[in-house]
Amino acid sequence: MKPFQLPPLDTDFVNTPRGVLTPGGLLFHVGIDELNSWAGELFKHVSLRELLAGVSAWQSVPVSLVLWLTPVLMFWFNPWIVAAAALVSVPLLRAVLPPLINPPFVSLGRYLNLVGIQGLYYIAFLTVLSRMTSAVHVLVALGIYVLLRSRLVDPLFAKIGDWIGSRLYRLAPVDVALRTLIINSAAQYGIQLEGHEKFGTRGRLFSIV
Repeated sequence: MKPFQLPPLDTDFVNTPRGVLTPGGLLFHVGIDELNSWAGELFKHVSLRELLAGVSAWQSVPVSLVLWLTPVLMFWFNPWIVAAAALVSVPLLRAVLPPLINPPFVSLGRYLNLVGIQGLYYIAFLTVLSRMTSAVHVLVALGIYVLLRSRLVDPLFAKIGDWIGSRLYRLAPVDVALRTLIINSAAQYGIQLEGHEKFGTRGRLFSIV
């Protein structure tokens, strides 16, 4: 069976002294040479550009999941409780989702992240909410959508998520995601990456200790 393909996202990158940096500001604490020495065989099938794009898309999934669930929860719970849960859930998801990344989930995440579909979804649900609940439910749901879609609080969520992740992993969450995606992608192609169990010193992701 043909391995699941990563989505063709447009993400370039630069190799800096601190590691690989994407245009979106994601910094992976690993150099191109280290990646090639460890996963060069995989890159014959899946480019590093595609893998970095996959991680970049995965970084937006926490916000997307919260946005998709918020209108539904408004039907059953107090709108202020839903709003509080939404704001707490984003950094928590940023911390716990990195080890779950794999190519099929990345593809699904890409569609969950589509702003146009999210907008149509909210128009439909807010219309129903306005008829079945109060104006408060509609305004709170709309406020959550505007706040999260505007990305104004992304830096705060990133800091909190990274802080939680530092208590869960030896690596930064974004490095955990890249490492996991490389390993899972290699497994789909039947490629065994040697020495990955030795990788894990924070700040030197793919350097053998």
